[in-house]
Amino acid sequence: EAMSHRLPVVATAAGGIPDKVFTGRNGVLVQPDDLTGLVNGLRLALHMRDYWRAWGDAGYTIVAQTFDWRVVARQTLNSYEQALKMTKRS
Repeated sequence: EAMSHRLPVVATAAGGIPDKVFTGRNGVLVQPDDLTGLVNGLRLALHMRDYWRAWGDAGYTIVAQTFDWRVVARQTLNSYEQALKMTKRS
């Protein structure tokens, strides 16, 4: 959500997050269950305020290329078309 609003992100490296948040590119990625890492990540992000606009833009680009409804619809349609092709072969 933050990335869609061009905001920098401090996130935990869990689930699908590590392939969307990159330290120094669009925010800071920290390890799960690491309170010290989270504190350091937040400090780093605050220290790097001059990069927030660039990080926000980079995050927005990732969202637009991955989660835009046109992209998702195209991927869904491609999946259905592939499934139909496999069904026709059977």
